[in-house]
Amino acid sequence: MKHYSQLGHTPITTRFTGMGIGEADVISITKAGFISEFEIKCSRNDYLADFRNKGYKHKAMLKRAGVKVYPSGEVWYKSANKFWFVVPENLIMLHEIPEYAGLIYISENHLSIIKNAPRLHKHKATESLYKKIAHNLMNKLIYGCSYMNYRRKENQKILEVIEPPNTN
Repeated sequence: MKHYSQLGHTPITTRFTGMGIGEADVISITKAGFISEFEIKCSRNDYLADFRNKGYKHKAMLKRAGVKVYPSGEVWYKSANKFWFVVPENLIMLHEIPEYAGLIYISENHLSIIKNAPRLHKHKATESLYKKIAHNLMNKLIYGCSYMNYRRKENQKILEVIEPPNTN
């Protein structure tokens, strides 16, 4: 069993969709430019539903489909270089994991690699993908903070109605 830190990279962003990659729970890129996608599952039903709801994605990985390069030079990813399922310890057994996927168990404060994900293709992340991820992070920062400020102000209004400020 390997420890997660042996992957050699850290997550870059969460809930990423773009450039052909269909909604990744977590996506990261190694120093060498290879993309890993981490699909987080909290229940067996969630795991099984992934194959029903995202069948196209799993078919592409089974075929080890890499990228599609358009005449304009634009690259669309049919899959990440590596694909992992991340689940609570023993939720999914090793024999249930498709050949194209890796398995990571998460416990209270530890991630353990149970099965290393095979490399599905050799196509590295392009500058456009890095820019898309940066845009994704910027939007989360701007709109996330804006939304949090909005919620804080709305909550303050509710509190003032429930318990008006003391003006004495």
